[in-house]
Amino acid sequence: MAKELGNPLISFSEIESIVIAIDGADEVNLELELIKGDDGALLREKIIARAAKKFIVIADSSKRVEKLGAFRLPVEVIPFGYEMTVKHIRAIGLVPEIRLNRENPFITENGNYIFGCEISEHVQPERLERMLNVIPGVVENGLFIGMTDLVITLNLEKMLSC
Repeated sequence: MAKELGNPLISFSEIESIVIAIDGADEVNLELELIKGDDGALLREKIIARAAKKFIVIADSSKRVEKLGAFRLPVEVIPFGYEMTVKHIRAIGLVPEIRLNRENPFITENGNYIFGCEISEHVQPERLERMLNVIPGVVENGLFIGMTDLVITLNLEKMLSC
């Protein structure tokens, strides 16, 4: 679409800096902590969010929650030895389920699997993120902690009824 509108495209490696990145979220709490990545692009989304000087999230008001955990947490896992990685994910109290594309595993743009994990609403997001990040085979997780500068929520039902 950008090309059709006459906007030039460059590769990510050509970018010197990102002033503002704007994206959506699957879930956001009052501390501006997010769950993102239901579309399977969480690794690239996190790279962009971390690189940006300001990271802004725009989401429907239905995505606001008091505690993260109503939405399944995406965890990106490399295919090699994924069974062992899943055992480690279970050992920290999560309930992972591989995301499927019909009957085959969904494959990310990076060639990895996505596991949707049920998490307890009593979990501490920062602690969970640290625990996931040390499991061999886990590439990234959908917790975006300490990255978000601003969240704008909109009531889409009201907007559509205007």
